[in-house]
Amino acid sequence: MCDCCTLQDGAEAADDLLEDVFRVPVEKALNPLHAVQFVTMIRRLSRSLRAKAGPIEQEVSEKAKELVDANWPELSASARDNKLQEVSDLMEGAAEREMPLIYSVFDANASQIVGATRKRVAEKFDLSISASLTDRDQTTSDNLRDTNTLFVRNNYLQVSSTLSEKARDIVASGLEKGFGREDISADLIEAMGSAKRPDGYWNMIATVFSNRARNFTQIHAFQEAEILAYIWESVVDEVTSDQCRFLHGREFSIETVAKRIERVQAAEDPEDILNIMPWIRKGRNDDGDLSLYYKVGEKRHEVCVIDETGEGESDKIGKYSNGMATEALAKAGLSLPPIHGSCRSTVIPAG
Repeated sequence: MCDCCTLQDGAEAADDLLEDVFRVPVEKALNPLHAVQFVTMIRRLSRSLRAKAGPIEQEVSEKAKELVDANWPELSASARDNKLQEVSDLMEGAAEREMPLIYSVFDANASQIVGATRKRVAEKFDLSISASLTDRDQTTSDNLRDTNTLFVRNNYLQVSSTLSEKARDIVASGLEKGFGREDISADLIEAMGSAKRPDGYWNMIATVFSNRARNFTQIHAFQEAEILAYIWESVVDEVTSDQCRFLHGREFSIETVAKRIERVQAAEDPEDILNIMPWIRKGRNDDGDLSLYYKVGEKRHEVCVIDETGEGESDKIGKYSNGMATEALAKAGLSLPPIHGSCRSTVIPAG
């Protein structure tokens, strides 16, 4: 389970209890700089995204199941192609139907998180800046709204492409093996279940979106207050990742990361963002050691070797060797959360 899902589940259960059993409303202004309230913000965003996309994707999944329940051995090659194309067109249409709904959710939440962060960061760190949004804050809000809407749309188009290819393989393989209608249709119907994206996907999208909104806004506020450096601050509890434990406490230049943010916001393709600010992953290296690494394109770069993980324990960092220096991390774009799909880390002023 991802490192914020447990907290999200707990917060969601508490909110549901208050709303459904005791009829107590839980909508209130939340503080993005407060660890628990930030998780609640993520949970609400994830729920809103699922509420918009879920019914459309469920409808598509059910219609796709109906379409593929056919007598495949009796269909001509062109008839099979036409039916499979119908499934593909159905999903591509869903991606376009979702866009304005997803856009509206991101639009409201971007403004809310950026605005609340600006206000709270000025208060918490006693910064001599206005609590009102600046042009850069508005750019952050608009950019996150637009790029994440496109990312969600493009992901569903990729799901459609992958599912279409899988469906063609199922039909071709089934016919080659002499399967009848029931076997081929059953395999296709099972595959069509993936036309609806799981809750974990929306949790990841909500977490990354919210953390970029929070941390981009904080960096701009620090820069405006003429703060020169910031410190990576991880929530070091039982579910914190090795990635965030390794980076916890490191000090980075605000000017350097602000330029990196500008590159992210200038990217025309949302897929390019992970090349500008890559995620750190975990896996075995060529020597068989468990390590942290990042990828740019298809090239893998090692961040460190994990000698002793801290995962599963509170207030334990872990032990890491052959680690990248702080300057190298910044140069690679590994200096600002989120650093993985469920990252809760934040930043604080240095000094």
